Parts: sequence; structure tokens; C-alpha cells
Amino acid sequence: MGKTCRFIDQTSPFADRNPMSRLEELFESIRPLRDRLVRHPLYTSIATARGLQVFMEHHVFAVWDFMTLLKSLQRSLTRVELPWIPTADREARRLVNEIVLAEESDEDGRGGHASHFELYLDAMAQARADVRPIHRFLEAIRGGASIETALESTGVPPSVGNFVRTTWSFVDSGSMPRSPRHSPSAARS
Repeated sequence: MGKTCRFIDQTSPFADRNPMSRLEELFESIRPLRDRLVRHPLYTSIATARGLQVFMEHHVFAVWDFMTLLKSLQRSLTRVELPWIPTADREARRLVNEIVLAEESDEDGRGGHASHFELYLDAMAQARADVRPIHRFLEAIRGGASIETALESTGVPPSVGNFVRTTWSFVDSGSMPRSPRHSPSAARS
């Protein structure tokens, strides 16, 4: 039995068609965005193996950064503290947990599972990109360093540090979307 896209609302114009037809229509509806993405100048700017390595050495911080945002959303929209009680927004809870499942423990192509971050590190190793800065960054965090101290000790380029600092400011300030707190009415919904 084939999978259907869970993100298509059953009240949408795609809902009354067979899954393959709905998928084709969905692909067609996003074609302009996909075409724009495929034509992005980034793809032609990476012309050498060294160019790819440098890109990956910077981009790995964005991959880590995305996981940080995602885990922040999971903490905000689901319940990860003990004791567990349900949050009010069932759909947000489901969506964020599905994304976490795929991002944190996807199939690795070898019969196992790995996070997309770990898969990216594997790809960096295959491309012979320098993984030492991201590993130093993670070790500093594991050792209790703040994000700022970890970035400084890693020696990342200013643009990478600024990107991570910006995201961290949202996460650290609590300005990420929040689910209504765990009220008795939320448990009954």
C-alpha cells in the first residue's frame, strides 16, 4: 500500500483525487518555485572541489542551526518535560514531531538511521571538507560553553558566526512560536 501525502488538507482541491493525481497536481503547483530554486546562482558559483568544500564547511553550521530551530519548536509546541501532558494544538504537535523524526533519525541508505546533520558530516568527509571547526564547536558546547564562546573558539568566518548568533537570539529569547501552555482544557482537547 502506497503512502499518501499527510500534509494535503482533506478539504483541499487535491483531496478528491487519487493520491498519484494529487501528487502530480501538487508538484505542478510548486513548479515555479522549484524552477527558481534550481536556477539559483549558488549552483553555478561552486565550480571546483575546493569551492564545494568551502561551501560545506560554512553550510554545516546552517544544518546544525536548523536542527536547533527544530528542537526549539519541538520544545515549544510539544511536551518534552516530565510528567508528560498533551499540548493544545494536536496538528502542530504532529507536524513538528514528523519533521523531527525525519531530521533526527532518517534512513541512512545503509540499513541504519542517522540525523540529516550526521549525514551531512558523512558527505563532508567524502568530499574531504574540513570537519574540524564544526567538531570543535560541538565539543565546546558539550563542555558547557555558551554559543558565543563556542563560536569564538572555533574561529568560524564572521558571516557564519552572525548567522548562528541571529538564530540563537530567537531561540534564547523565547521568541519562537509557543503552544498554549499545558492547561486542563488542553489535556481534554
